[in-house]
Amino acid sequence: KDLPTQDAPGLVIGAVLHRADPADVLVSRFGYDLATLPQGARVGTGSPRRAAQMLHVRPDLRILDLRGNADTRLRKAFDRLGSYDAIIIARAALERLGRLDAMTMELPQEVMLPAPGQGAIAVQCRDEPEILELLKAVDHLPTRLETAGERAFLKGLGGGCAVPIAARGTFLPGGRLRLAGRVCAPDGTAKVDVVLEEALPSETDWCQAAYALGHRVAAEAVKKGAAELLGQAAP
Repeated sequence: KDLPTQDAPGLVIGAVLHRADPADVLVSRFGYDLATLPQGARVGTGSPRRAAQMLHVRPDLRILDLRGNADTRLRKAFDRLGSYDAIIIARAALERLGRLDAMTMELPQEVMLPAPGQGAIAVQCRDEPEILELLKAVDHLPTRLETAGERAFLKGLGGGCAVPIAARGTFLPGGRLRLAGRVCAPDGTAKVDVVLEEALPSETDWCQAAYALGHRVAAEAVKKGAAELLGQAAP
């Protein structure tokens, strides 16, 4: 999710590894889940996307800034003298730390769509046939297609990690791709949701088709008012 949507000259995404679960989760040292968080509870996140979606379903919450790597954020969540009643973090981050036991609740997609590319690891390399051939051994096509659509949605809206844009692609049996995209007002008072699904053409054109689907979802979001919401997020 941290890879720019535009490749640097001479570089390409040579492979996308099998994706971890892209969901976001709630971690609370008090054991709170979404329903039991008290009125005005302090929830930590440094992500405008997570903050906006959380405020959309729980406008009473106090969103506090949370910085640092995953391990640091987890330590802050369990600090007895800390400022947080709960934090929001990627499930994949907990999994890679071996700390899924810290999860209080996995947030459903209806509440919290992930960031484009969340949970996936991409291998960026020189655009050379020999390197690309070697990387085929670790390239996971369903993950590549899902993330291609998500990143195209993000690029189509002209956004990055500093704006509340979320997306989730799902590769389905029979060569179909479903893409859900979401744009929120920074304060969570409004959101735009778009979901499109289509059958992909011949396998040689699948990546291009996934990319085109992402742009169509972005165009539909703009028709529904996404540009106005993103304008509210502009500095």
